[in-house]
Amino acid sequence: MSIFNFIKGRGYSNNPVWFLLALFWIFIFFYGIVYITKKSKYQDILIVLSSILLGTLGYVIGSYKIDLILNIDNALTAIPYFCFGYIIKMKTDLLNLNINKMIMVAIALILFYLVSLICPGIDYLGNRFPLNEYFNVYASGLFGTFGILLISKIMEKVNILKFYGRETLIILCMQMPVIQVVHIIINKFITNDVYNFVVVLIVTMCSFLFIIPIINKYIPWAAGKKALIKS
Repeated sequence: MSIFNFIKGRGYSNNPVWFLLALFWIFIFFYGIVYITKKSKYQDILIVLSSILLGTLGYVIGSYKIDLILNIDNALTAIPYFCFGYIIKMKTDLLNLNINKMIMVAIALILFYLVSLICPGIDYLGNRFPLNEYFNVYASGLFGTFGILLISKIMEKVNILKFYGRETLIILCMQMPVIQVVHIIINKFITNDVYNFVVVLIVTMCSFLFIIPIINKYIPWAAGKKALIKS
């Protein structure tokens, strides 16, 4: 597979990396929205409306099977989710409220159940969506996102999860190569799909306990921990 496939925005040899390129564009677009609207007294409303407009553009492009280069179409579609997170973090105190953990779990489970009911078949990598299920796609995405935020809030003091959370960039970029190697080994001993999946997951995550410190120590610039070019 050509290393230039990323230009077309499709077909990576290390598939999860598409997300980084899409996230890069999301930051650019969203910064532009915030910058342009910064002098308006209606900035928050304009940010939300602009994000919905760009998200709808990306969604329609994907529905008609139109591909933009460099994952720009994926980024457009995902901007409303980024806006949702921005509003919750910057404009509300929702994640700092002292709510009973059992209530948060109950709300999260309800949200996940709603997602299971309304979520259609979607493909964010390919940016392919049913044209007539716009509200289902975004509602399920927002419900799922908020549910995960609640679960994360409950588990925020678990040190091992905090460790992985700080190193998501390394995990994102390295998971496929590691999983492929682990799969080859585990497949020789476990053939049951469920057991195989669980063991591969555990071994892969344990592997990162060694991989992450090595990368941070010897090639920290690869994970954005140190400047590659000194100014």
